[in-house]
Amino acid sequence: RFLRENAHLVRDEVYEGTLEDVTEEILARESVRKSEMYYRILLEYSSDAVLVLERDGRVRFATSSVGNVTGYTPEELHGALALSFLHPEDARQVQHLFLQGEEGEVRRVEFRLKHRSGEWRVMEAIGRVLLAHPLVQGIVVTVRDVTERKRAEEAVRLASFRDVLTGLYNRAYFEEELTRLNTTRVLPLSLIVGDVNGLKIVNDAFGHAEGDRLLQMVAEAFRASCRKEDVVARWGGDEFAVILPKADATVASEICARIQEKLKEKTSVLPVGIALGWATREDLSQSLEDVVREAEERMYQAKLAGRERFYEGVLQSFETFLEELLGKRYLEEMEKLALRFARRLWLSESQREQLILLARFHEVGVIPLARRGEWPGLDQEAFLRRHVESGYFIASNIPRLAPLSEAILAHHEWWNGEGVPRGLRGEEIPLLSRIVALCTAFLEQPFAQAVAHIQRESGRVFDPLLAREFLTMVREHPSENGARRI
Repeated sequence: RFLRENAHLVRDEVYEGTLEDVTEEILARESVRKSEMYYRILLEYSSDAVLVLERDGRVRFATSSVGNVTGYTPEELHGALALSFLHPEDARQVQHLFLQGEEGEVRRVEFRLKHRSGEWRVMEAIGRVLLAHPLVQGIVVTVRDVTERKRAEEAVRLASFRDVLTGLYNRAYFEEELTRLNTTRVLPLSLIVGDVNGLKIVNDAFGHAEGDRLLQMVAEAFRASCRKEDVVARWGGDEFAVILPKADATVASEICARIQEKLKEKTSVLPVGIALGWATREDLSQSLEDVVREAEERMYQAKLAGRERFYEGVLQSFETFLEELLGKRYLEEMEKLALRFARRLWLSESQREQLILLARFHEVGVIPLARRGEWPGLDQEAFLRRHVESGYFIASNIPRLAPLSEAILAHHEWWNGEGVPRGLRGEEIPLLSRIVALCTAFLEQPFAQAVAHIQRESGRVFDPLLAREFLTMVREHPSENGARRI
């Protein structure tokens, strides 16, 4: 125990006094001392800096951790004006919140502070005005460096504005920037909008991976053709758009031309093309909606103007693929044989033209299977089903083949209803499909076997009336029967 002695001299060498137990008092003082030391250590080793400011904003006290936050030592900051380290654009707000704040009020603020290294760092501060407090008589501010957190937040924000596939900005960012640039300082402002040709055909024929590659090629052409200050975005599935600040109609037209030239350098499974339209805003009296609408109208006009040329290029590409897969000679013989039979059946001129086109492209659905390595390899029924369905979707997206899409889908149907993919029977099967089925069966076997096969399957696989007429034709003029595909 701790005792305190109180004594006084009564007479010579005689003292009188008391002993007081002060253990609790001593322990209490020690507890306070340890507590003060504890909190001082917490302050000193905290990652946050704690400062006490005078009424005029000068630093009276700073914990040693201020060095980790600002790069300055407490001694360097002592007596300095805190606002002198802040970015001029932020100093006024901090002064208003802290130096002119109400007594006892807690305020939070973010500001930029010039680090000793010269870098502007983002700080988060929580301050409380305690000028009237007898023990403090100052403004207590806790400061934390949140630069990395703000950068991470900004990275997340920017990522939300990026199109994952192409790396371009997305529509949300495009529209936000369009609103932000609704000002005279960027005039003239031009817009470019573009629509990729044939993306659906590429997806259906060659798979979405090839379609994605096409979009990436287009994105790269835009990126390489536009200026650094331009905002290039993927506006939708197959649509792209560009904001061109301080760009007149001439600049917009030149950039459109550059994009088209860049795309000519790109190679894909099909011709790479895009319809582009542009419009320019000369003054704020023109609404942004009207400028976008004008650019879109030009794009639609360009799409219509180039539509026929583009799809002819697509057909040529598919024809080349089929010649590589099936043989050019075989396709030529298919056309000749189909045309002979069409004349024998007295089909109309338009029916003959459609039949010739079907004879050349009825196997177009084989292309994606071959490109993906699925053919050969599939069993017979799966192959027949997959390639006619694929051919149907491809043909549906090509204007010249679209009228033949049903015939392509049905050219492996059987007369008795046991064919694929829908089990059509009899005259439910399109006439041109029934004709192509006979021509295919005839050319894929030697003459004698082909004739025997058609006779045997007449009424089951083949239309019996057409089969009889077809066999009569090939027997009457054997010299015109052409080469076999065997």
